[in-house]
Amino acid sequence: MKALGIGSDRHVTVARVFFVRIAGALIQFLFFLVLARHIGPEGFGLFSLGYAFLLVASSIARWGIDQVALRQMSRHVARRAHVLGVTMFMRGALLVLLIGSAVASLALWLWTVFDFPRALLPFVWAVVPFSLLNYLAECMRAQDRQLWAAALQVLVVPAGALMIVWLSADVSLASAVEAFVLTCLAACIIACGFWGWRERSHLRLRLEGAMSVADIMLSATPIATAAIVSTWLGFAETAMLGLLRGPEEVAGYSAALRAMFIFNFMVVAVNNVLAPRFSVLYQEHELQTIWATVKRAGMLTFMASALPLLLFFLFAEDIMMFFGNGFAFAADALRILLLGQLVLSLSGTLGTVLIMCGHEQAFKRIILLSACANLVSAPSLIWLWGISGAAISAVFTIMVANAMCLAMVRRMCDGRKEMQST
Repeated sequence: MKALGIGSDRHVTVARVFFVRIAGALIQFLFFLVLARHIGPEGFGLFSLGYAFLLVASSIARWGIDQVALRQMSRHVARRAHVLGVTMFMRGALLVLLIGSAVASLALWLWTVFDFPRALLPFVWAVVPFSLLNYLAECMRAQDRQLWAAALQVLVVPAGALMIVWLSADVSLASAVEAFVLTCLAACIIACGFWGWRERSHLRLRLEGAMSVADIMLSATPIATAAIVSTWLGFAETAMLGLLRGPEEVAGYSAALRAMFIFNFMVVAVNNVLAPRFSVLYQEHELQTIWATVKRAGMLTFMASALPLLLFFLFAEDIMMFFGNGFAFAADALRILLLGQLVLSLSGTLGTVLIMCGHEQAFKRIILLSACANLVSAPSLIWLWGISGAAISAVFTIMVANAMCLAMVRRMCDGRKEMQST
C-alpha cells in the first residue's frame, strides 16, 4: 500500500480491509450462486430485478448525505476534531435520510403492488435498514474504522442471508427475499447499537459547525443525483431486459454480473481506502499528489485484476455453469462485461476523486450525460442482440463516463498546477 501513498504504519489495517472485501465478494458470489441453483433462472431473474430496484431506492433514501458525511468528517478527523463523529446523530442528516427512506419505500411499494410479484414486496421493508447500514459505514470510514465499514457494506448482510438460505429446508423466491430482508433488519439494529455504544461519550456534546437541513440538501443534492443515476445505470440493462425480453435473460445477465463481484471488490476497496485521503489532500492543495495517487491506484488494480480477468474470459462457459445448466448462454455477455471491468480497473477512482474534491456538480453532469448515452444505446442493442446487447451497452456507458471523468480530473490537477506556478 506504500504505492498508494498510505503510510507503512497502516499496512496491516489496509490488508485486513482487503481481506474483508475479498471475503465479502466471495460470500456474495456464493449467496447468489446458491440462490440461482435453488430457485432456477426465472426465480433468480425476479430476485435480481427486485434487488436492483432496492439499490436504486436506497440511493434515493440516502440522498448523498453519506458522501457528504464522509467528505466533511474526514477533514475534521484529520484535524483531530473527533467530536464530529456525532454527525451520525445530527438532526438534519437523519431527517433527510428518514424522509428519503419513506419516499423511496412508498415508491417501491406502489411498484410491487401494481407490477411486481407479491414475493418481492418484502424488499420495501429493507430500504430503511439497508440505507442506514450504508450511511453508518461511510461515517465509520471517515473515522478511519475501515474494517467495520467494509464488514457492514459487503459482509454482514450476504453472510446472514446465505446462512438462512443454506439452513432452509425448502428455498423459494419468497423465502429468499424474506431471508435477505430479515438479515438487513437484524444487521441494522446491531450496527446502530454498536455505533451508539462507541459514541456514547460524544452524544451530549454540541456539534460545532453543524450543518442545517438546507446546507445538507444543497451539498448533497448533486451527489444524490449522480448516485441515483449511477446506481440506475448499473442495473438499467437488467430492467430493460426484463421489459423487452423476459426473466430468463434477466437471470443470465444478473448471473454474469454476480460473477463479476470478485473483481468489483478491488476497485471498491481501493476507493474506500483512498476516499478520505483524497478529501484531505484537496484541502491541503496537493492536487499533483492526488493525480499521482490516481495513476498508482489504477496500475495496482489493473495488475491485481489482469490474470483473473483473463482466466474468467477463457473459461466463461464453465464459470456460468456454476449457476446451473440454464445459465451457460450468458457466457458471451460475461466476456463483454469483463472488458468493461478492465476499463474500471484502470480508472475506477476518478469519480471518487471528483466527489471528495468538491466537484460533485461536474460529476453529476458526467453521470447525466452517460445516462443519456445509455438511454440511446441500451434499448436498441438489447432489441438487436438481447443479453449480449445489454453487456455491450453497459461497457459503452462505462467507457463514456470514465473518459469524461478522466478529462475532468486531469483538468482539475493541471489547473491547480498552473495556478500555483503563477
